[in-house]
Amino acid sequence: MDKKTLQTLIVSALVVGVALSLFFLLFEKVEKQVFSPGSAKARQNPFLAAVRCLDKAGIPASGSRQRDFLNRLPAVRDLIFIHRPGSNYPESRIKNIAAWVEGGGTLAIHHDFSGQATYPLLDELGLKFLTQEQDQKPPGDNTKIPNKDTCNCTEEETLEDVFRGEKMTLAFDAGRGLPPLAPSSTALTLFRGKYGAHVVVRSVGEGTLVVLSDDRFLTNTRIGDNDHAFFLLKLGDGRDHAWILYNSVMPSIFSLVLKKMPMMVLSLTVLTIFAFFYLTRRIGPIYPPKAPAGRNIMEHLLAAGHFVRKNDKNSRQITRSRKVLEKKIAARYLYFSKKSRPEQMELVSKWTQMTVQDVRTALDYPVTTPAAYIRTAMLMKKIRDAIAANHKQTER
Repeated sequence: MDKKTLQTLIVSALVVGVALSLFFLLFEKVEKQVFSPGSAKARQNPFLAAVRCLDKAGIPASGSRQRDFLNRLPAVRDLIFIHRPGSNYPESRIKNIAAWVEGGGTLAIHHDFSGQATYPLLDELGLKFLTQEQDQKPPGDNTKIPNKDTCNCTEEETLEDVFRGEKMTLAFDAGRGLPPLAPSSTALTLFRGKYGAHVVVRSVGEGTLVVLSDDRFLTNTRIGDNDHAFFLLKLGDGRDHAWILYNSVMPSIFSLVLKKMPMMVLSLTVLTIFAFFYLTRRIGPIYPPKAPAGRNIMEHLLAAGHFVRKNDKNSRQITRSRKVLEKKIAARYLYFSKKSRPEQMELVSKWTQMTVQDVRTALDYPVTTPAAYIRTAMLMKKIRDAIAANHKQTER
């Protein structure tokens, strides 16, 4: 396999792989969004389901994967739901978010509390959580962590008096309750389930802070059941717009390629195998380049004859050239056309100093081989040159 053929195969495989991957990716996305029920949409993208739920309730909502959104906070009458904000925000951004909440904004967040000692954003908003090492009091029965071998991690939790006395049943991770609160955390409402606190609502200035114990609230596979939609509506009640930021749960690029682009991965694997095969065939001793063989003029003429003969099988070009040449002869010499064919051959032979046999080859004999094609063309050229030279001498 030569280099050009291999390059063509690689480019073709890449184009086909990309086209198939895009087709299957877009087809799956459109098919699920158009033909799937609400719960299936939620399993595919729970944040998309949450945005649509708020939109249908008359609360404008937008989903975003761009954390730069927090650099330009929206109006104070909006709701921002931050999914796993982490603890690496700069101090200036934390102060801006706190000022936005105090001015009247509603901030709902799920923090990743596992193995973390400090929570700068929550501390700035006046909500102090303690780690298990800092908490000196033994947990009571209502904060007991269940045995994970016997507990369903998506067990439903009935929360009492959520948002002005209404009960809600939500699916939280029963093994992930909120950490203990510091005694100084005042002006808040703590909602407990069977195994511990899962929701904290705190008034901060003119705004509201809502903290959730885990991300089952939006990402559990049964988001369409229970009171998740009702809880969303309560969070967005009276807000001008809802913003849901969720880029921290997006899969890695490698996982995304394996899940959504199997054809691309397969194509790249095949191309890699071809590339290794192509390289291994060129590993070894370096031989000197082969010296080019000499070529004489007749080889080039024969090659040209083969080419012309191949593309002019009926010798139409030779026939037309003979007619043009005979017209030139008749124009130069009077009474040429009135002579018989043998007499014409003798006259041309006399004028051109060529043999009668060569003249017949040039003007009459059929062309059957590439060599004959070349010989006929060369003899016709010789006749034409001789007639032109004789005409110039006559003019002088």
